[in-house]
Amino acid sequence: MGSGRLDRLVDTVRGYTDRAVSENPRIAYTRDWDRFRPLVPDQGRRAAAPRLLRME
Repeated sequence: MGSGRLDRLVDTVRGYTDRAVSENPRIAYTRDWDRFRPLVPDQGRRAAAPRLLRME
């Protein structure tokens, strides 16, 4: 596992990114992902959670 300091840094960055996207787009992306996931063939792998990318 990572060091305590690195884990705190990762948690801080996740908090920043969570606050960077408003709730409505997050809900919409999650719903889209839930509709998409069944279309992905099961190859013994767990589907990754959706991640939001901010493009400027």
